[in-house]
Amino acid sequence: MVARLLRPLGLALALCALGPAAARAAANLETGIADDGAVVEESDAARAAQTVAAWRALGIDNVRLLVHWARVSPRPGDRRAPAGFDLADPAAPGYDWGALDRAIALVRGAGMTATLSITGPGPLWATASPAAGNPRLRPLPTLYGRFARAVALRYGAAVDRYVLWNEPNLPLWLQPQFTCRGRACTPYAPHLYRRLVRAAAPAIHAVDCDARVLIGALAPAGQNPRIRNATMRPLTFLRALGCVNRRARRDRSGLCRGFQPAGAEGIAYHPHGVRRAPDVPSRQPDDAGLADLRRLEGLIDAIQRTGGLRNTLGRTRRFDLFFTEYGYQTNPPDRFTGVRPALQAAWLQQGAYLA
Repeated sequence: MVARLLRPLGLALALCALGPAAARAAANLETGIADDGAVVEESDAARAAQTVAAWRALGIDNVRLLVHWARVSPRPGDRRAPAGFDLADPAAPGYDWGALDRAIALVRGAGMTATLSITGPGPLWATASPAAGNPRLRPLPTLYGRFARAVALRYGAAVDRYVLWNEPNLPLWLQPQFTCRGRACTPYAPHLYRRLVRAAAPAIHAVDCDARVLIGALAPAGQNPRIRNATMRPLTFLRALGCVNRRARRDRSGLCRGFQPAGAEGIAYHPHGVRRAPDVPSRQPDDAGLADLRRLEGLIDAIQRTGGLRNTLGRTRRFDLFFTEYGYQTNPPDRFTGVRPALQAAWLQQGAYLA
């Protein structure tokens, strides 16, 4: 389902010792929007304010904003972090939160809530191999956890929900996706992502105990792997994340030795159809669009039953599912994956109904 898990704004950190508040799923659908270019990257403050006001007038409840690790960090292209820089302190000299501060203030001022997606790529100095010059390659989980703590410290009083990374099954966001020997490739990114989550989720909860942390944010389709940075199919990613095989039974081989599960309060997902109508299933069994939710939800539930994913709201409670990105591009201007504007409008309405 698409759930609404919101809390009153205004966090009191002293109350964290009392434990997290009970989750409440609202009966109605929450409608969100995401357009960082219109609010975070927009240099014209008046135009950004007009855009946010228009969103509110359309009935938008929540705005997702990307917190790009490299964009707010000092000297992201260097191989070494600045001397004395405290990654976990949002007030550390070198951090640049200005654009996010303005965007969150606009969103809240218009009566909407914000979801922060804390994502890479990060600085080169936060990767396992800075000399490679690739900010997407093997980000260090300990440093990501410290960065997540800084984000939650700065915005915990204004934000109720965080998503950990964006589309980690795409090489655009996280590398390598696979480890390959010849043409035989096995998943790597899900195991790295699990370590990122295990570092960041507790760091957020340590300073924002009422926060809802979502994991996944997976793109809905992938490729058959022949190279290490092929796009990974989402169900392939989930099985490796939870260390289960195709029968959803525990896998203890390879990178699953010594397995410890990722924990969160919800699963984020991006069920785009691209050029497929919302009610048309995917032909690939390990891809999942909006019409394939039974398959997706069944796998998530099966992984949870094995202990491969941990719902921190309750061991036997099913995960709530959040569609944190969904849409269709139009032709024009996208001649390759776009659809006619009238068809886009019809499919978006159908998608919202199905959700």
